[in-house]
Amino acid sequence: MHFSPVYPKHSKPQNSHELKGAIHLRKLRITAFSFFILMAPVISIVDLIIQSESFISVIVVIYMFFNLILFLWFGFSPCPRCNETFTMKGLFQNGFTSKCLHCGLSIRKKDLRNLSIKLEE
Repeated sequence: MHFSPVYPKHSKPQNSHELKGAIHLRKLRITAFSFFILMAPVISIVDLIIQSESFISVIVVIYMFFNLILFLWFGFSPCPRCNETFTMKGLFQNGFTSKCLHCGLSIRKKDLRNLSIKLEE
């Protein structure tokens, strides 16, 4: 028997609570991935400036710790619609998803852009 997770379709936020939560999750995801992507250039620049292996080791450990915290924060964040973990369904986790694995709430930019104007009016 082969396990294949069933993904719900993308759905836009329906009210201001869901919209604010989706925007928060989107910002958190962008922050976590940006922090991860910038790790190599930042460490390289610090290494060129400082040129101390022990200091660089400490910086890498601190950087990885903050990166872990960001990814755990995003990974275990609850969905504003269904209040389940946004990126985890059972033992399956997808940190790259742009929708809730339970209800399908989307945090894609195109799904949030026009909606934010409508809900604030």
